[in-house]
Amino acid sequence: MEWAFELPNRTYFLSGSRIWRLSLRYQGSHIALSAVWKERF
Repeated sequence: MEWAFELPNRTYFLSGSRIWRLSLRYQGSHIALSAVWKERF
């Protein structure tokens, strides 16, 4: 089961036993995408 929910400037994806936090940042003329995941307990 995978799903996502949005918060201001962030999108969280829950997949399996991990939660992924995707962050979009505007840096000058390009967009930086960072993804961080944590194990769910």
